[in-house]
Amino acid sequence: MLHSVVLALPALGLETPPLPGNEVAKHMAKLRLVEEVETAPLRTNASLNTIDLTYDISAASGGVFSETDAMIKGSYPSSGGPFPLFMWMPSTGSLPSGNLPQILATQMANRGYAAVAVQYADYGHIDNRMDAKAAAVSGSSPHSALSVLCALDYVDCSKGVAAAGYSQGTHIAPLLAKHSNKITAAYMIEGARPTSRASTTSATTSTSTSTCQPPSGAT
Repeated sequence: MLHSVVLALPALGLETPPLPGNEVAKHMAKLRLVEEVETAPLRTNASLNTIDLTYDISAASGGVFSETDAMIKGSYPSSGGPFPLFMWMPSTGSLPSGNLPQILATQMANRGYAAVAVQYADYGHIDNRMDAKAAAVSGSSPHSALSVLCALDYVDCSKGVAAAGYSQGTHIAPLLAKHSNKITAAYMIEGARPTSRASTTSATTSTSTSTCQPPSGAT
């Protein structure tokens, strides 16, 4: 059975603001909600273990990018496992250590996943290298973030790998599946037009569906 990966924002202790009919107003309301999440207290959970790793973007990309110690940060349940994997791609200029990426990773870890936010290449800029950025995260190189994570003894990528993101991260999230058949789900929030750039025309065109096989007993 496939499991729907849906994060209900009220479950984070936030109230969803009313959305007027105007599309611009809707977008601004979403941005305000993201700002609320960014400034909300980060709740810790004693039943979770911390994931604090790095991966070599330069090696994973074959030298296309220069970053080396890129951040992978999140949590996984302290008992049970190994667990399916959830990867969050942050927005432009946002690092995995930020409040929003870590709140989302914590929520997914509480639901039975090894859940991380991943720094992608040149995260402070948007350009036409989205596909190359995705390849460094999920490509077949032993240095890619996905390879590093799937090699962990508490992660079982055969149970499913879900990717999600916001803004630039939501462009990169579905492209991860182009470079690895381990990716079984993509959940996108804003900017979900991965085929709008010439370099990503062969990527999936899904814009909202998210399914992933959970571990036994996951909620």
